[in-house]
Amino acid sequence: MKNVLGRAATVALAAAVLPMTMSTTASASASANTVHWQNVATSVCVNWEEDWNQSVKLTPVGPCSTSNNLDSSQWREVSVDGKYWTFRPSRYATGGWTDLCLTSYNTLVYLEPCQDGNWWQQWEEIWTPNGWKLQHRGAGNVKGYYLDTDGSRLYTEPWNNGMNQVWK
Repeated sequence: MKNVLGRAATVALAAAVLPMTMSTTASASASANTVHWQNVATSVCVNWEEDWNQSVKLTPVGPCSTSNNLDSSQWREVSVDGKYWTFRPSRYATGGWTDLCLTSYNTLVYLEPCQDGNWWQQWEEIWTPNGWKLQHRGAGNVKGYYLDTDGSRLYTEPWNNGMNQVWK
């Protein structure tokens, strides 16, 4: 009986640990960098902020800030599969990044909790002679839209030849 209980305990422990070892998150990727995205046409950056209770939110685009305590223009880019990336607000100066991802849905751009496999949180970096275009993976009629700005708002739009979709 003791042997049967020991085997049952071992199987129960293995069953509990197996999902943890098999699950993957974007942060588990070995390919991650800290970046900032400054628009070529308007010189504004994609920014985020942390409020008094440490909640993080996307802010309107604005001046780049990569040297203060919160590095509000810094993003942690994590490779999903070698082609697509997720972008998380980076608390580089304070030692980490959030579990929020830059997300786009129906042309809106915002932050929400990162979810494995969520195409609305995945971006492809496409090099052009002037800088990077950030193509949103998405799905449906907004699949493949690009990160865009008019200098005061951030959104996604279909490809155009304008510099408002180019980032450095």
